[in-house]
Amino acid sequence: MVLMDGDISRCKTRVDAIEFDAISSWCNSAIQSGGKVVIPLPPGWDPRPRSEHPVPWVDQGPEHFLQPTVKELQNFFQSSIQLTCTNKNITEAQTVIVYAWNENSENGASLIPTIGNGTYYINALSEVLLMFY
Repeated sequence: MVLMDGDISRCKTRVDAIEFDAISSWCNSAIQSGGKVVIPLPPGWDPRPRSEHPVPWVDQGPEHFLQPTVKELQNFFQSSIQLTCTNKNITEAQTVIVYAWNENSENGASLIPTIGNGTYYINALSEVLLMFY
């Protein structure tokens, strides 16, 4: 099991107490903690999938979306994967998590084609993955 938490100190304490397998956090303090880490890759937030049927607890509309460029996505993916590859002592699983890859209503910025994005994200990621093989 992997615990995701923004407060790395609290997260490390909980991971040790509950015997989770890894911490998922994108901060350098996670690396410094010495705990097992799975690096998350949240490629952005896109509220457009909820615009036709908004949930009552979210009041942001589709106008709050900025599509990252292919280069921005690739730099983000590459730095995250490189971090995983160069810190094998704590990234034992050699795994990254592309956040919300299937939560289309929460994050349209996903690997699954939604709202006109086609294969934009998966194409950007596939080019980066070739660098690591």
